Amino acid sequence: MGVRSAPWVLLLLVGGCRERAVEIKAAPERELPREQPAPAPSAIVTTLVGHVGEEVTITGTVVAKPRPRLAASRPGKSPVFVEVEGSHLEIAAHVATLPHCSGPLYLTGRVVVAVGMAKEGSTEGAYAEPQLDVDRWHCR
Repeated sequence: MGVRSAPWVLLLLVGGCRERAVEIKAAPERELPREQPAPAPSAIVTTLVGHVGEEVTITGTVVAKPRPRLAASRPGKSPVFVEVEGSHLEIAAHVATLPHCSGPLYLTGRVVVAVGMAKEGSTEGAYAEPQLDVDRWHCR
């Protein structure tokens, strides 16, 4: 007795299938999240003029006997006056914790404009000056 095959099996083997099988391809490469480069460090500046609203870093020394021209404050912060390295400027910086450095320090923050009445110096009346609202500082 011979092996009997159904006629459709024979057709499948000889003629193949009418519909083509789905072609299997490699999976498309996914766009993997790439590590973002570190943000550029804040620019180290010697003046705050022209940088209002920007985050900057200054290097300087806390002044023992400041000569403030404007009495301004920021909520939750204390003003310190810093002689900026590389210039003749003394700027007001508002810090959450007072620096304890015996020498130069770096202060990084956003430049804001303080407006008020001048306290002393050659300026009288209404006055505005850029000041630094410090986010972080460290001794050099």
